[in-house]
Amino acid sequence: MEIKKLLKQLGFTPLDRQEKEIALWKSYFQGNVEKFHSYTEYQGAELGSVERKRKTLGMPKVISELWADNIINPETKIVVQGENEEDTHLQEWWDDLNETLGIEMNLNDLMELSFALGTGATVQSVEKNGQVIQQYINIEHIYPLKQDLKEIVDCAFVSVEPNEIYIQVHLKQENGSYLILNRYFDKEGEPIEKEGVEEEVTSEVKLFQLYKPAIVNNINIGSPLGISIFANALDESKSIDITYDGIDKEVRNGRTRVYVRGSAIYTNKGNKYPIFNKDQDEFYVLPEDEEADNGKDPVTVKQGSFNTDPLITALEKHINLMGSKCGLGDNAFYAKDGTIYTNTEQVVSSNSKFYKTRQKHATRIEKSLVDMVKALFYLDTGQILDANVYVDFDDSIIHDTEAEYNRSRLEVMQGLKSNVQHFMDVMGLTQEEAENYWKLQLKHMALKPDVEEEGGEV
Repeated sequence: MEIKKLLKQLGFTPLDRQEKEIALWKSYFQGNVEKFHSYTEYQGAELGSVERKRKTLGMPKVISELWADNIINPETKIVVQGENEEDTHLQEWWDDLNETLGIEMNLNDLMELSFALGTGATVQSVEKNGQVIQQYINIEHIYPLKQDLKEIVDCAFVSVEPNEIYIQVHLKQENGSYLILNRYFDKEGEPIEKEGVEEEVTSEVKLFQLYKPAIVNNINIGSPLGISIFANALDESKSIDITYDGIDKEVRNGRTRVYVRGSAIYTNKGNKYPIFNKDQDEFYVLPEDEEADNGKDPVTVKQGSFNTDPLITALEKHINLMGSKCGLGDNAFYAKDGTIYTNTEQVVSSNSKFYKTRQKHATRIEKSLVDMVKALFYLDTGQILDANVYVDFDDSIIHDTEAEYNRSRLEVMQGLKSNVQHFMDVMGLTQEEAENYWKLQLKHMALKPDVEEEGGEV
């Protein structure tokens, strides 16, 4: 049953979902683009056409993974602050819920799909037993119904099972609250009732949040939906796979071949057997002919040659061009020993473009994460969260800690900085902790400490 017909049956008309584009981005993300990774090659009048399978380096998925890891990773921390520093009960509530529901792990997966397909969502609800749950939904199951200044305010989320279809509709009311409709249909599209499920629920807060890359949708200008992070780098992705496939062909076509004549085959009771291991694919048996009996060597070895270096250079250029167009900065990757690596030093030290782009993505996503925390708190406690909520994104991916340590150590040696300040800068210690740490080190070295009271320097 077509979902749009069911929504119209309920009285809703979905906004444009850019379905063709999403299907295309998904095929690149999966590394199987129709008529590109599988294609037909013409081999002349005698042989005709043959079906080919092009190899892929899977860069669209690699880039989606990189952006997801740069936004949500084990060092990312959502902070829920109480009225003062001593009030930690809200943070403890969040940490417990995060661990129970596995939120951060699922968020990383959602970020990857959101960057790949353009849009993702988290949706909160309560089960029959009162347990708060959160769903992580990709764009294929999201049907925007109404937008206000490019923000989706009414939205439907669809789950399709073999025997039933579940549609949950979130409608914003004039007072800012939300009416949530729960509707079930059988596979023929007929409405069905679910025991214990409330058909209509009212919420004081919004119980869904959308996530998308912070780039303008130039595919459907004016659409509230996002676009894939690699939507404008599809040609580069194709060039990468053509080059990568070319390297593989060069290796296969340039390998050593061993041509074996008929005399290398012996016959026993009418059956022919090779005198070599038939599982070795470098052997090729020639048709039997008279030359095998005229003093010709039964085995001929043809040594292959490789010309992969220009292809590898081209591959690296194509990959970095795609990385640049996807906001990762120039020279984000490099090739070595047949493997593609992320150029960590470049990303850390010289990527003002990457840093600004990352901050732009993080700012947009942080708002949705904050709203997510507030929605979970409302469902879990029945109260509106009145606290400062923010996301402490992992900045270690931005800072070159080794370079910072060496620079700080040099400043100490030049008399521009005290050891105490050095420990505060590179170890993240408070002044009191740094002073105590320095005293302990001096004690271990059997030296007399010389630390001034009230935070004096060494």
